[in-house]
Amino acid sequence: MEISVDKNDLVLVPLGIQDIDEGHQRIYDALVDAYDCCLSLNRDSLFDNFLADVVYQMTLHFAYEEKMMQGHDYEGLQEHHQEHALILSNALELCSVIDGKGVLDAELVRFLLNSFLHHIQFIHGQMYRHISRVNS
Repeated sequence: MEISVDKNDLVLVPLGIQDIDEGHQRIYDALVDAYDCCLSLNRDSLFDNFLADVVYQMTLHFAYEEKMMQGHDYEGLQEHHQEHALILSNALELCSVIDGKGVLDAELVRFLLNSFLHHIQFIHGQMYRHISRVNS
């Protein structure tokens, strides 16, 4: 049975801040690659590389975002940092419990992808509005 990420179901919504949107796209692409790898017949060590890339991209991007928020005196920084920590913790936990060899592992990666997209769509709106006000 072939399962794939439905791009219409898991939409990455741009915020309008180029650096942030590009970072989100890199994380999204890495998560989709990890998901697709779980479902392909050629998994080998590729899955470990994909998950390592997810964690790496998240770590860099979250630090960049938090520095930007701090520079704009964003009052929601602490809560945003906690959201980042939770998503990153989930990613690291996934790295320790799955091997990328099946549909269940793919669904765990999809859970992480959904968590990431939810974070962008619902949590980032507040940050974006604040930064837009400060910059105007």
